[in-house]
Amino acid sequence: MTLGWAMVGTGWHVRDRMAPAAQRAAGTRLVAVCSRDLSRAREYATTFGFERAYDDYSALLEDDQVDVVYLATPNHLHARQTVQAAQAGKHVLVEKPMALSSAEAEAMVEACRRARVKLGVGFHLRHHPAHVEIRRWLREGLLGRPLMLHLAWVRANTRREGWWQDPSQVGAYVTMARGVHLLDLVTFLTGHHPVEVTAVTDGQRDDRPLEETAVAVLRLPGDAFGVLLASRLLPHADSSLTVFGSEGRAHAAGTLSTDPAGSIEVSTTTQVHQVSYSGADPYQLQIEAFDRSVIDDTEPSASGEDGLSVVRITQALLESARSGRAVALPARSAVAEQHAADGMGAGGQ
Repeated sequence: MTLGWAMVGTGWHVRDRMAPAAQRAAGTRLVAVCSRDLSRAREYATTFGFERAYDDYSALLEDDQVDVVYLATPNHLHARQTVQAAQAGKHVLVEKPMALSSAEAEAMVEACRRARVKLGVGFHLRHHPAHVEIRRWLREGLLGRPLMLHLAWVRANTRREGWWQDPSQVGAYVTMARGVHLLDLVTFLTGHHPVEVTAVTDGQRDDRPLEETAVAVLRLPGDAFGVLLASRLLPHADSSLTVFGSEGRAHAAGTLSTDPAGSIEVSTTTQVHQVSYSGADPYQLQIEAFDRSVIDDTEPSASGEDGLSVVRITQALLESARSGRAVALPARSAVAEQHAADGMGAGGQ
């Protein structure tokens, strides 16, 4: 079965990642692309093989050949556009951050539930083979009880302009660009939802509302911790993920990225396991996994409930940065807890 996809937004992420990945993805037909600039939409249609170009989102939603709508639009538009797509009977894969508030995220989940369509969130790091492998080792107890996770997505890069510098549209800066991926990955790997977050940033204040470096400590159940660093200011820095367990350690280098590369080393008292990765595109795997969730009527690998959880953690992180105190987190819904416990949608596995 082949599903018809529409992509909304013509920024670099669609150009460099998602559209090329969708071209390669099995069972995926590129039906439509939408931009406020019709000439740009037509350019993308020609370049990537979309059958039609739109500059009107409502018109795109009336296209009966479109089964899935992928939203890569400014952050503040995600909620409204997701609800519109659900009401039109379209499945939705929305880029992170899912929404700017938990109220918006809850409305998105409810709209898709009522319409009986799938809602997924673009956490591509769940689909990197290295993270799938580390998750398997944790689930099988090969590292023992998780004690500490350290995640750093850091590098120096050009500051994004336009809507990325408008707090009302972006919500936060590096936290929304990279931090939300790290927050989601902690839950994906461990199956545990943080119970408390403490954070500091170089923003979230009147004279500098948007941060470029964020550091957070997550308290997990069972006296485990996650230490997260996201920054766009650190030249010659290496992004990495390390999981320390009671029986071993897993270290991933170069996997916290938009590139399909990196390596892992897993060390226990009895063995050392090393793997290098190249060419396993997490974006293609993400698209194919979402297609399977639609066809098989299962939850997407990163579901709306997962996205809602990250929105709540993000709100707590930003509140902690503003207030200078630890912020407790609400318990996840029973649906989300069961989803994590069952290991559903494990990176396309």
